[in-house]
Amino acid sequence: MRWLLIGGAVVVTLGLGIAAYLFVDRPNVDLDSPPQFIQAEFIELEKIGSISKFRSGAGHDFSGGGETCRSMKHYVRPIYDPNDPDAYPQGGHDTLPPPPSPETEIAIMSPVDGVIEDVSNEQTPIGQQVRIKPTNAPTFRVRLFHIYLDAGVKRGTKVTAGQRIGAIAKGSSTDIAIQVGSMPWQETFISYFAVMPDALFAAYQVRGVASRDDLIISKADRDAHPLTCEGETFIYPDGYDHDADDVHLSGYVDGRYASNPNSGSASSVGPDNSPTGTLGQGLPPNDADAHFPPTGSNSSSSDEPPLMLKSIGIELGPYDAATGMAGDVKFTKAKLQFDRLFMGYGFHIPGEQSGNGAKDNPQPTFILPLGTKVRALVDGVVTDIPTLWSGDVSIQITDGKNEQWRYETEHVINPVVAVGDRVTAGQVVGEVSDYDKNVPGFGIVEIGILKGGNPPSHVCPFAYLDDSIKTDVQNKLRQFYADWEAYIGDTSLYDESESPIGCLTTEPIEG
Repeated sequence: MRWLLIGGAVVVTLGLGIAAYLFVDRPNVDLDSPPQFIQAEFIELEKIGSISKFRSGAGHDFSGGGETCRSMKHYVRPIYDPNDPDAYPQGGHDTLPPPPSPETEIAIMSPVDGVIEDVSNEQTPIGQQVRIKPTNAPTFRVRLFHIYLDAGVKRGTKVTAGQRIGAIAKGSSTDIAIQVGSMPWQETFISYFAVMPDALFAAYQVRGVASRDDLIISKADRDAHPLTCEGETFIYPDGYDHDADDVHLSGYVDGRYASNPNSGSASSVGPDNSPTGTLGQGLPPNDADAHFPPTGSNSSSSDEPPLMLKSIGIELGPYDAATGMAGDVKFTKAKLQFDRLFMGYGFHIPGEQSGNGAKDNPQPTFILPLGTKVRALVDGVVTDIPTLWSGDVSIQITDGKNEQWRYETEHVINPVVAVGDRVTAGQVVGEVSDYDKNVPGFGIVEIGILKGGNPPSHVCPFAYLDDSIKTDVQNKLRQFYADWEAYIGDTSLYDESESPIGCLTTEPIEG
């Protein structure tokens, strides 16, 4: 009995200790009047153009302390240089920005004296996340995101305020979060600017920020105007004002334009920091369509594409019931988003199907079997093969002279061409992407004609068919419409009277 009593006492003691650790040992911090412990600016501020607001709808849900569905950190974006061929548009981009080089780097410093408590890989493979425990404010943690660390900087490294610890590239961005508490069950977040002393904030005032309130959405205001989330993804309603999520510093250049319409004092008008949605079977809602920087000195002012399509990227043919194929397209009874294997240019995507509100599809989209070969749309030169957020690539072809107009096959894997290669229309350039696997065995490819800018302006590819294929493609597409509707038992899916066939509109679509 004595041992049972002793054992029971030990269990009770341990239980009380754990309970105290979990629920009693919480940070005792006045969040309305926190200590201003930041000792140095963490970034080369003169190179920064915009900052997202605390509790904004920028990026993704990042919240704690009982708050949900809001971004309780700041995204910090460099000034965009439209004349720099290595720069990336600020409005979100498909491609992963390159690591910093001596020519492109923006230095990152420790904002406090302290120790690097943790270094972890980011979900998006751009740099690493760094967590610093401040010496003079050990209840807090400073978290820096997407940093390329300098040699020798690692977990356990002691740092001093203002000491360089790494860099980002000028075509990239970084985030900063101030965490209160060190455990997941007790953490909350507070704005970087709430713990910054006046002497450091003065540099932001010089850049046009009147007060800290310009950079912070209050809890009461956010609660009164809540956002909607699915998991960590913001679901934006139609007409959502992305511009209100950012504050612009003086010297800001809008990456969506070749010129700078907003280069004056700081403003809370900003670019859409959340990439636009695209279309496909179960596609993620955040598909940035800023495929290339605004046009440079070699751009043409022409409003018409310089090349006509001699291929539509895949092969179409009449449906063969024996094989289940219509050219490259495999008919299936599996449930498809929108009940279609092909969505034409201008196909309307309802707001509930797109993470960025209702939109019209700017790129005709094919759902195809994995392994299907993807072909060049035109005779030309491979100008770029950027890696997309989805892990696949976009193969972009120009006429070799006018890079403002690009002919794109998007969501491609296993490319068999390289930048600089001259290709002919119909030549195999890769395979349909495998990233979209909601229907087993199927992937997706999109085709497009894009005119420069961020976002670029798309035109309907089927309105620019070369005479050598025009009649054949139009007849095959009408036949495909009829065959698929007969197969699925729904004659309302397509309009065979479209003119041009494949175009629900002939107006340009941005995105």
